[in-house]
Amino acid sequence: AWLLVKDRLPARLIFARFSQVILYWVTALLLIFYPDLGLFTSEIFSILFVLIILNLALNKGSVLRLKHPFLKKAGQTSYGIYMFHPVVIALVINMVTKYSTGNLFADNVLIYTAVVAMTLFISRLSYDHMEKRFLSMKNRYGKTRRSLGVQKHVLNQLRGK
Repeated sequence: AWLLVKDRLPARLIFARFSQVILYWVTALLLIFYPDLGLFTSEIFSILFVLIILNLALNKGSVLRLKHPFLKKAGQTSYGIYMFHPVVIALVINMVTKYSTGNLFADNVLIYTAVVAMTLFISRLSYDHMEKRFLSMKNRYGKTRRSLGVQKHVLNQLRGK
């Protein structure tokens, strides 16, 4: 990223459609067929992933697009997913062990399905009924850049600067 910002790495080269396609194919093939490249595995994959992230974040003509309604909804509820999934996992495992069918495969399918469904459902409810209110309060009462500048000015005056 630093090389790109300092114009040491031409954006035209990284952001070109052909380069992107090659980058995605090389990364996928290496991950599938050569996940262990020896001594420099982490470094090689780090460079590939940095190039992918730069394309996704900065390139308006990126081959892959992350602006999708499903991903937007997932982004809105991601905090809830993060917060509620451990609780849901504990609840579901307790319920399934208490009322086990004795079939390990069926119990696992039930656990995974129930955890995903309940976590997404609770997270969406949390976002719609709690998080939106707090986000709107933040927008109403949160400090803006202007108010922060005023605070800095007032503090400087108080200090005699």
